[in-house]
Amino acid sequence: MNDDEIMIKAVPNFLDLKNFIFDGVRSATFGIIKNNNNQASIIHYESTNKKYSNFYNNSQEARMCHIVHTAAKRSKYSNNFTLIWDLLIPDNEESVFMNERRIELDHCNGVTIFNNISSELLLCATFTGPQNDVNFAANLLRNKDLRNIMC
Repeated sequence: MNDDEIMIKAVPNFLDLKNFIFDGVRSATFGIIKNNNNQASIIHYESTNKKYSNFYNNSQEARMCHIVHTAAKRSKYSNNFTLIWDLLIPDNEESVFMNERRIELDHCNGVTIFNNISSELLLCATFTGPQNDVNFAANLLRNKDLRNIMC
Protein backbone atom coordinates (compact mmCIF):
# COMPACT_ATOMS: atom_id res chain seq x y z
CA MET A 1 0.00 0.00 0.00
CA ASN A 2 1.49 3.40 -0.96
CA ASP A 3 1.36 6.62 1.10
CA ASP A 4 -1.66 8.00 -0.78
CA GLU A 5 -3.68 4.82 -0.24
CA ILE A 6 -2.82 4.84 3.47
CA MET A 7 -3.85 8.49 3.79
CA ILE A 8 -7.15 7.86 2.00
CA LYS A 9 -7.86 5.02 4.44
CA ALA A 10 -6.93 7.08 7.55
CA VAL A 11 -8.42 10.49 6.77
CA PRO A 12 -12.19 9.75 6.87
CA ASN A 13 -12.05 9.17 10.63
CA PHE A 14 -10.79 12.73 11.09
CA LEU A 15 -12.59 14.72 8.39
CA ASP A 16 -14.99 16.47 10.76
CA LEU A 17 -12.71 17.74 13.52
CA LYS A 18 -15.62 19.46 15.25
CA ASN A 19 -16.70 16.01 16.43
CA PHE A 20 -13.58 15.96 18.60
CA ILE A 21 -14.22 19.17 20.51
CA PHE A 22 -14.72 18.20 24.14
CA ASP A 23 -15.42 20.50 27.09
CA GLY A 24 -12.58 22.99 27.40
CA VAL A 25 -10.92 22.12 24.08
CA ARG A 26 -10.03 25.20 22.01
CA SER A 27 -9.03 23.37 18.87
CA ALA A 28 -8.58 19.93 17.39
CA THR A 29 -5.96 19.16 14.80
CA PHE A 30 -5.42 16.25 12.47
CA GLY A 31 -2.11 15.55 10.85
CA ILE A 32 -0.09 12.95 9.05
CA ILE A 33 3.66 12.90 9.56
CA LYS A 34 6.03 11.14 7.22
CA ASN A 35 8.94 9.68 9.14
CA ASN A 36 11.94 8.68 7.06
CA ASN A 37 15.03 7.79 9.11
CA ASN A 38 13.94 10.10 11.95
CA GLN A 39 13.54 13.01 9.48
CA ALA A 40 9.95 13.99 10.09
CA SER A 41 7.85 16.08 7.75
CA ILE A 42 4.18 17.03 7.83
CA ILE A 43 2.33 15.82 4.75
CA HIS A 44 -1.16 16.81 5.89
CA TYR A 45 -2.22 19.28 8.57
CA GLU A 46 -5.68 20.60 9.36
CA SER A 47 -6.93 22.40 12.46
CA THR A 48 -10.17 23.91 13.67
CA ASN A 49 -7.98 26.89 14.67
CA LYS A 50 -7.71 28.30 11.14
CA LYS A 51 -5.20 31.04 12.07
CA TYR A 52 -2.83 28.47 13.50
CA SER A 53 -3.42 26.06 10.64
CA ASN A 54 -2.55 28.77 8.09
CA PHE A 55 0.57 29.72 10.02
CA TYR A 56 1.70 26.11 10.44
CA ASN A 57 1.16 25.14 6.81
CA ASN A 58 3.09 28.19 5.56
CA SER A 59 5.92 28.25 8.09
CA GLN A 60 9.48 27.10 7.57
CA GLU A 61 9.84 26.88 11.36
CA ALA A 62 7.09 24.25 11.50
CA ARG A 63 9.45 21.83 9.80
CA MET A 64 11.75 22.09 12.84
CA CYS A 65 9.00 21.57 15.44
CA HIS A 66 10.40 19.67 18.40
CA ILE A 67 7.07 17.93 19.00
CA VAL A 68 7.04 16.44 15.50
CA HIS A 69 10.67 15.36 15.74
CA THR A 70 10.15 13.83 19.20
CA ALA A 71 7.21 11.86 17.76
CA ALA A 72 9.33 10.62 14.86
CA LYS A 73 11.97 9.31 17.26
CA ARG A 74 9.44 7.65 19.59
CA SER A 75 7.59 5.97 16.74
CA LYS A 76 10.51 3.58 16.33
CA TYR A 77 9.73 2.11 19.76
CA SER A 78 5.96 2.33 20.04
CA ASN A 79 3.02 2.11 17.64
CA ASN A 80 0.73 4.28 19.77
CA PHE A 81 1.78 6.99 22.18
CA THR A 82 0.76 10.36 23.60
CA LEU A 83 2.87 13.51 23.96
CA ILE A 84 1.99 16.27 26.39
CA TRP A 85 3.40 19.48 24.95
CA ASP A 86 4.14 21.13 28.28
CA LEU A 87 6.58 18.33 29.11
CA LEU A 88 8.66 18.83 25.95
CA ILE A 89 11.39 21.45 25.96
CA PRO A 90 12.13 23.29 22.69
CA ASP A 91 15.58 22.26 21.49
CA ASN A 92 16.29 24.88 18.82
CA GLU A 93 15.45 28.48 17.85
CA GLU A 94 12.71 27.39 15.48
CA SER A 95 10.96 25.43 18.24
CA VAL A 96 11.15 28.41 20.59
CA PHE A 97 9.59 30.53 17.83
CA MET A 98 6.87 27.89 17.29
CA ASN A 99 6.01 27.92 21.01
CA GLU A 100 5.77 31.72 21.00
CA ARG A 101 3.43 31.62 17.97
CA ARG A 102 1.30 28.91 19.60
CA ILE A 103 0.78 31.20 22.58
CA GLU A 104 -0.03 34.21 20.35
CA LEU A 105 -2.57 32.15 18.41
CA ASP A 106 -4.04 30.52 21.54
CA HIS A 107 -2.97 27.02 20.50
CA CYS A 108 -1.60 25.97 23.91
CA ASN A 109 -1.25 23.17 26.46
CA GLY A 110 -1.56 20.54 23.73
CA VAL A 111 -1.95 16.82 23.93
CA THR A 112 -1.13 14.83 20.79
CA ILE A 113 -2.05 11.20 20.28
CA PHE A 114 0.03 9.36 17.69
CA ASN A 115 -0.65 6.11 15.88
CA ASN A 116 1.67 4.45 13.37
CA ILE A 117 -0.36 3.68 10.28
CA SER A 118 2.62 2.30 8.37
CA SER A 119 6.36 1.99 8.84
CA GLU A 120 6.80 5.60 7.66
CA LEU A 121 3.52 7.35 8.44
CA LEU A 122 2.22 8.63 11.78
CA LEU A 123 -1.36 9.73 12.23
CA CYS A 124 -1.83 12.36 14.92
CA ALA A 125 -4.74 14.01 16.67
CA THR A 126 -3.97 17.09 18.76
CA PHE A 127 -6.17 18.90 21.24
CA THR A 128 -5.30 22.31 22.64
CA GLY A 129 -6.78 24.44 25.37
CA PRO A 130 -6.67 28.03 26.54
CA GLN A 131 -3.30 29.46 27.48
CA ASN A 132 -4.32 30.01 31.10
CA ASP A 133 -5.65 26.45 31.65
CA VAL A 134 -2.55 24.73 33.02
CA ASN A 135 -4.62 21.65 33.91
CA PHE A 136 -5.95 21.21 30.38
CA ALA A 137 -3.82 18.15 29.50
CA ALA A 138 -4.61 16.33 32.75
CA ASN A 139 -8.33 17.02 32.41
CA LEU A 140 -8.38 15.96 28.76
CA LEU A 141 -6.59 12.70 29.44
CA ARG A 142 -9.30 11.81 31.98
CA ASN A 143 -11.98 12.11 29.28
CA LYS A 144 -13.36 8.67 28.43
CA ASP A 145 -14.44 9.75 24.93
CA LEU A 146 -10.81 10.41 24.05
CA ARG A 147 -10.10 6.67 23.99
CA ASN A 148 -12.23 6.20 20.86
CA ILE A 149 -10.40 8.73 18.71
CA MET A 150 -7.48 6.64 17.48
CA CYS A 151 -9.36 3.35 17.09
